[in-house]
Amino acid sequence: MSHESKGGSTHEGFMATHEGFTFGGTVYFCDGSNIKTMKTSGGGTQTLLTIKAVRIALDRTNGHIYYTVFEVGGVNSAIRRCDLDGDNDTEIYDTGVVGIAIPGIDVDISNEHIYYTYDEKVWRVDYDGTNNTELIDRSGITREGSFLKLNTTTDELFWTEFTSPSGGAMWLMKANTDGSGVTQLYTETASFLSAGGVDVDEDAGKVYWGKSGISSEGMHRADLDGTNEESIYTAESVGAISISPSASLAYVNTSATLNFGTISFGGTYNGIAAVSLTDLELY
Repeated sequence: MSHESKGGSTHEGFMATHEGFTFGGTVYFCDGSNIKTMKTSGGGTQTLLTIKAVRIALDRTNGHIYYTVFEVGGVNSAIRRCDLDGDNDTEIYDTGVVGIAIPGIDVDISNEHIYYTYDEKVWRVDYDGTNNTELIDRSGITREGSFLKLNTTTDELFWTEFTSPSGGAMWLMKANTDGSGVTQLYTETASFLSAGGVDVDEDAGKVYWGKSGISSEGMHRADLDGTNEESIYTAESVGAISISPSASLAYVNTSATLNFGTISFGGTYNGIAAVSLTDLELY
């Protein structure tokens, strides 16, 4: 497996100017083989790192990308970290297990914690890879954890689950960051239904999540306690989600031809580029 960073001198300029970027002006994403970046308006992409990255989370304060790697056969699932230009790539935590993905990750910058879903459980590990702690055990209920998001305002975790292995039902879950108060906020059953991404608008007190399936797909929104739930987009499947509250937009990947685009909070989709991705984060 290659851990190669790309771009040479371009990285130096990228790092020198990244603090000046307007939030929402750049998107970092992974596609299962690379970590890349591009402007949210579209245009060319820049490959930062060639590695089997599945999910990413940004530490915008310290200029780091945290990401999970997964490859069938021979490589342990792990959490890694690199700079925003792809340099200084290093392993943070190795699960020691081959063939089980880490499908959800987010970071608590203030407390230097990483939260992640793995092996039907929710975990927390420190930035330096120590104190790995099981917070929530979801095993034995034939559900697979998916995307995860931390709400730092309320110290709550939100994550999606779906029926493993063939789909058919999905759930939106919530718990406190210490693992207590596990609550089901939303559930749905439909043909081959699977869970998509999740993100939180902390100022407005809203949670957004996606879903994919044959007879049910799109994006939903609700209050943080699950009330006032509404479907705001139904035209295509929605995977990864990253919210830009100031622009009233959700940046998403969908099943549309231009599968990287935006969904307005009013429910209008605008395709931007045909870019394959498994997760995305705004910067």
